[in-house]
Amino acid sequence: CIDACDSVMDKIGRPRGLIRYGSQASVLDRKPTRFLRVRTFVYPALVAVLLAAFVVLLVTRAPAFVSVLRGPGAPYAVLEDGSVTNPAKIKIQNRTGESVSYTMTVSNAEGGLVRSMEPAVVVEPGETVSEPVLLSVPRSVFTGGRFEAAVTITGADGFEKTVPHEMMGPKNAGRGAGSDGGAS
Repeated sequence: CIDACDSVMDKIGRPRGLIRYGSQASVLDRKPTRFLRVRTFVYPALVAVLLAAFVVLLVTRAPAFVSVLRGPGAPYAVLEDGSVTNPAKIKIQNRTGESVSYTMTVSNAEGGLVRSMEPAVVVEPGETVSEPVLLSVPRSVFTGGRFEAAVTITGADGFEKTVPHEMMGPKNAGRGAGSDGGAS
């Protein structure tokens, strides 16, 4: 449009620039156009910061994402041996390019374990597996019906993450099995 308008203005003997790129200051106030403005530096700097943040997040990303969720059913059960179990679901997302085998343990309770159908969970690259498990700890670790378990997930590739999970259990650790209202 600018070139077409300039050629028409040349033919009729009028000054060029009826249609042009410009600001109100350059067109009406006849001030010179400034190319070095604050936004000329701020916008590229902002894009560079966002790009750097993206690269940092991409490079420091963990090889797996792990979460421990409360399972369905009764909140806990007291077993005959005196241990307390809580149903849970452990979700593992493999962010690597290889299949990885993960094992699970309760690391902050003497005698605590994770009961699962398989001793290790194999997760394919880019997949997410949700494994139903029973978290089992001795009855004596509960205080006021709660215990902050530390569930440790260890991958065959060297990955290790400890996730806190609040377990529910008997309010009084000294009472007999089944007398506290929980499922036995």
